[in-house]
Amino acid sequence: MSETVKATIIGTIIVGVFMLISTKMVTTTVWDLARATKAYVEVQKNEFRQIAKREKRKAKDVALDVAEKIAED
Repeated sequence: MSETVKATIIGTIIVGVFMLISTKMVTTTVWDLARATKAYVEVQKNEFRQIAKREKRKAKDVALDVAEKIAED
């Protein structure tokens, strides 16, 4: 086997190893970002649910106040 073929094979193996390492690093980073994003979204959903419940109660109270004022008149 000529030196050129050996060098090409070795170079290809080295590039392949670096590609595998890079892919692993990127995949790990993306999964970490996905987990962090999911946790953030869950927190936001819980906060928005609480806000929605609070606003519903406020709207209910306003509607009852208006109904009482109309009933008084």
